[in-house]
Amino acid sequence: MSCSAFRAAKSTSYRILIMLTLLICFGSAYSTDFLIWDNDTGGTFTDPEDTDNTIGSEYWIENTLTALGYTVDTTTSLPDDLSQYMAIFALFGFYPYNGTLDAGDEEALITYLQNGGALYIEGCDFAFAYGSTELFSYTGAKFENDGRYYTEGNVNFANGVNGTMLEGISMQYYAYQTELPDNYVDEISAETGTLAMVSPRAGVQSNGRVILNRIPYRIIYSSFIFSALKDGEGGNTKENLMNKYLTYLTQSGEYIESSSIGVIRSLFR
Repeated sequence: MSCSAFRAAKSTSYRILIMLTLLICFGSAYSTDFLIWDNDTGGTFTDPEDTDNTIGSEYWIENTLTALGYTVDTTTSLPDDLSQYMAIFALFGFYPYNGTLDAGDEEALITYLQNGGALYIEGCDFAFAYGSTELFSYTGAKFENDGRYYTEGNVNFANGVNGTMLEGISMQYYAYQTELPDNYVDEISAETGTLAMVSPRAGVQSNGRVILNRIPYRIIYSSFIFSALKDGEGGNTKENLMNKYLTYLTQSGEYIESSSIGVIRSLFR
């Protein structure tokens, strides 16, 4: 649709029309859509989609975002300017290949959030290691338990919680009882956030695995490794799950009704 056609739309507010015109005529404000901070110490595991290969935590996040048409920077250290990214994926790995969070990186991520950025945090041991940090308080999560050694099993399936945007999703966690992405997976619950994904593993203190928090910041916190999920049938795929994550992080699509920028972005998906 042309710029003039949008200007002629009677039912859209003047403010939204101006923002639509800017977005359509001049494109995105971001030179690269997303940053993946590959912040672990090199742990690898079997690719759930090709068992002859081994991959790192970043692999299927990077490939899924690219397959969905987005541009991605992957780095092992945070760049000075985080404002150039629509959202950041901060990957802290799994024990014993945990990532580190020093004071400078924590301050940079908090400043990014306070300036309107969106953040996905992933790490099997993130709550155990950093549950007392200021950054963790932004997740809206509560640390419940450190989980078990991987041979005892932690996450067998990742299931969306009814009534949330992840309702209906159920994906196999390929590392269950066999590899380190299932090692000491933190058990978490929602404190100020929303519990959106659980694992139906019996006998645990809390089977919470994914927390959404958007008041006032946009954060997804996962205690399991996205790249260790195996695609299933229908909507039980990494692409579908990532699309829902991006809907939440970028305030686009059917789940956002409250802000003008959300209305605008929903028209482009």
